[in-house]
Amino acid sequence: VNLASRLEQAAAPGEVWVGPETYQATRHQLLFEHTGSIELRGFPNVRQAQKLVMGAGNRQTDPYAHLRFVGRTEELSTLEQALRSVVHRSSAHEMWLHGEAGSGKTRLLREFDRRVSGRVTTLWLKARPNEEFTWQPFGRQVFGLRLGEEERTAQHHVQTMLDQLLPDHVRWHRLILTSLDLAPPKSWTRLERRTVDRTALAWSDLMAALPGRPGGPEAVVLMVENEPRDPVLLEFLALIAASASPILIVRTTRSRLEGAGLPAEPRPAASTAGAGATALAHEPVTAVELPPLTPEQCLTILQELNRTSDPATAESLVRQVGGVPAHILELGRALSITQ
Repeated sequence: VNLASRLEQAAAPGEVWVGPETYQATRHQLLFEHTGSIELRGFPNVRQAQKLVMGAGNRQTDPYAHLRFVGRTEELSTLEQALRSVVHRSSAHEMWLHGEAGSGKTRLLREFDRRVSGRVTTLWLKARPNEEFTWQPFGRQVFGLRLGEEERTAQHHVQTMLDQLLPDHVRWHRLILTSLDLAPPKSWTRLERRTVDRTALAWSDLMAALPGRPGGPEAVVLMVENEPRDPVLLEFLALIAASASPILIVRTTRSRLEGAGLPAEPRPAASTAGAGATALAHEPVTAVELPPLTPEQCLTILQELNRTSDPATAESLVRQVGGVPAHILELGRALSITQ
């Protein structure tokens, strides 16, 4: 009871955290994520908890996903051109999408994902503020693991793919399996320690091996939503951006991009590249701004939501609300309720 009380205090509203014994008893029936390092008063031996993943999917369902994609043709074209470029050059490239909250960054990425589906492998990373990054949600996408899959089956599946993708780098297999809780951790000696996180190196080499293999995708697109702060995740992204593999990294941000679009973020030196990746000189990061939609585009969205709106009234309201897509969606919802 006391441990449950401490976990409840540590969890955010709406979250369900469990301790080690509950996790061991239910981990094959329920899906959990690591919470990162924690300190619970009165329980010095409990250094980590598990957070229950609600629902069957990794992201919330978009209630407006059925609406026609409106506007953003220029930005979509920029993304498609960047993908063609990384395939042609066989090297990674990083892009940043800047726009205020509700400007349609995620919807743009989903439309881009839909258009390139079948040719590339799309992976999603959603940073959570003030939470330590864990590899399990990302690993489920990379290896195609099913929710609640039995541990032995998942371990065999991951090991088979690692044998195919990284046959010459067996030392990375254990690190990746450990990061997915499919193998016990190994203690490294002082001489073996490096300044670069070994697990990030292993995962970056794995990412570099995904495209170009027989029967594999022509490229990998990594969608990074929000603004990650975890140092391991930032290191992982920087290593991928320096790899000689067709990988397009698309990151979203609400903050203004500095200078010519280069984020103020440290890059690893060339010597930190992993065993399977070749470090390259970083090309300038491509910065894409999402401007407000035009009044005509906003009216089109509003018409999709509410076809009974008076055109004159709708146009007047649209011009007052502005060209932020989320505001237009809320306006359409409000009109449908009041009519």
